[in-house]
Amino acid sequence: MILHCSQSLSNQTDILDIIFKVAAIVIALFNIVITYYIFSLNQQNSDVSKEQERKMKLLKTLILDQNLKFLYDFIDQLELNLNILTNSVVSQNEKENLIEETDELFIMIRRKFVDTLLAVDNSLYSNILSKFDELQGKLYENIFNNGLNLTDKAMYNTTILKPITEAKTEILKFLFNYKG
Repeated sequence: MILHCSQSLSNQTDILDIIFKVAAIVIALFNIVITYYIFSLNQQNSDVSKEQERKMKLLKTLILDQNLKFLYDFIDQLELNLNILTNSVVSQNEKENLIEETDELFIMIRRKFVDTLLAVDNSLYSNILSKFDELQGKLYENIFNNGLNLTDKAMYNTTILKPITEAKTEILKFLFNYKG
């Protein structure tokens, strides 16, 4: 009987030993899978971070360091051209000439500034292009609105200068809030 108990205990120990070894293997495999998953996730985050860093450097180098001056030049020239509206009553023909000059300014800013944003980010480009289009539309609407007395400095400031300033501020916000 002692022999029978000892064999039975030996069989149970062998079974427990096998279960322990299988459990250890399962745990080791689980650890390998988890480690690989964490490594892959970190690698993806690192790639995204590197891409954001690259885009930020591109924005700084291409736009902020090289082309931001075109934005300020555009604003200065636009305000200078539109200032004619404060001098006297402007004829329809003079307004049309002013619009042609203004169109040229908007084409120039698009070529020298806005289009370069495509190299950085499509949504940034779209947002800023939209702001310029919105500004252009608002200015043209106000210039051709015969009900507005643009020779009045307060009216001119409200309907011409204010939209220019707001657009410039929004464009600068887009640029400086860009995170890649």
